[in-house]
Amino acid sequence: SGAGFNIAIGSAALCSSVCTYGNIAIGSSAMKLANDTASFPGGNYNVAINCNALYVNTSGQNNTAIGYNTLCSNTTGNHNIALGPSALKSNTSGSYNVALGNQALCSNITSSYNFAAGYAAMKLNTGCGNVAIGQIAMCGSTASNSVAIGKCTLKSATGNSNVAIGAQAGQSMSS
Repeated sequence: SGAGFNIAIGSAALCSSVCTYGNIAIGSSAMKLANDTASFPGGNYNVAINCNALYVNTSGQNNTAIGYNTLCSNTTGNHNIALGPSALKSNTSGSYNVALGNQALCSNITSSYNFAAGYAAMKLNTGCGNVAIGQIAMCGSTASNSVAIGKCTLKSATGNSNVAIGAQAGQSMSS
């Protein structure tokens, strides 16, 4: 069976797809290299809006990418939401992430279950199961299962299972 029920608007949008269905790609190169074959169907039910959104998505499903370079490296990650330039830009296989804001979760590659809202929130994060709300919150953190609310909160934290509320609270917390 071939591709179907897709919408592609823009130069090279969804241009490599053979078997995907239920996708919306709007913008130059949105889902451009969503490569698939009859024996290896690609990702379905994705929304990619703006240049390079979900650029190389191969089998990731149920993703929403709105903004320049959002989820552009995603290949197999599922159920992600990225809103803002370069949000979840480097994600390849991380799933169930939400990134709201310019460069939110930008360098995330495989981590899952994170929520980041604010400019560069969890930009360099490698942990899982975190919530970061605020500009640069958990920006360079490697922590998991933590909550950071406020500008620069838990910015470089390495300890797990922490809660910090307020501007610059717990910036370098290690336990």
